[in-house]
Amino acid sequence: MRVRHGILLAGALLLGTGVAHAQPEYGSAEGRSPARARSDGIWPALRRTILPRELSLVYDLRGDIAALPRLQPRSREGDLDRLDAIYRRAVYRAEGDAALALFALGFATLPYHTFPARIPLLDFGVIVPVSTESSEAFTRRMEALPGLLLPDSPPQLDRDKLPHFFGSAWLQVTMRDEELTALAGELLEIGEEVFKLEGFRDERDLVVNRLGARFGLALQRHRRVMPSDLFRSVRDTITLHQ
Repeated sequence: MRVRHGILLAGALLLGTGVAHAQPEYGSAEGRSPARARSDGIWPALRRTILPRELSLVYDLRGDIAALPRLQPRSREGDLDRLDAIYRRAVYRAEGDAALALFALGFATLPYHTFPARIPLLDFGVIVPVSTESSEAFTRRMEALPGLLLPDSPPQLDRDKLPHFFGSAWLQVTMRDEELTALAGELLEIGEEVFKLEGFRDERDLVVNRLGARFGLALQRHRRVMPSDLFRSVRDTITLHQ
């Protein structure tokens, strides 16, 4: 069962890429605005009834993120604080189920609306839809997603590392096997090369996969830890990968 779960998530993140109990900080703007923004309307209530809980949570979290203030100007500290706020919101929506929150975050943070891929052997290009969001909602979500995560995050940001981090954390929490989680990360990078999703093997993805696995392991051990703790511990991504 653990292997099946790992394969499913690795495949799902491939298409998209790349057990704490916490409450949102309602004293802050980031804690208040998503709840208010998504509380009205028939569709949110209806989809929570007809859709699987995991999928409904992805929709809710995407809306929550899009409702947050845009990160402007950006700073690494501000982006890491936003990362923690999004995680707290996810755990709150998942009613304290960190594994469910991590799973949903793996998809809710995907920084793609569509992306081009190539079918191996046939060398046939296709456009893969990733999100049903409107262009406006997608743009708002991108502006609110953290991207200055690592000391060497580029000007175009590291938002694509978010699914790697949360997906690896979910694998670790679910499978409780560090070696299998690491293998899933390696397979994901191989898949991205085969389908030319990003065009090259990104060693920094593997660094973030490892951070996510460490985060999941810390949750397993009931440590009080937040995602930013893992990213703040990184001083040199090259050294961490070695």
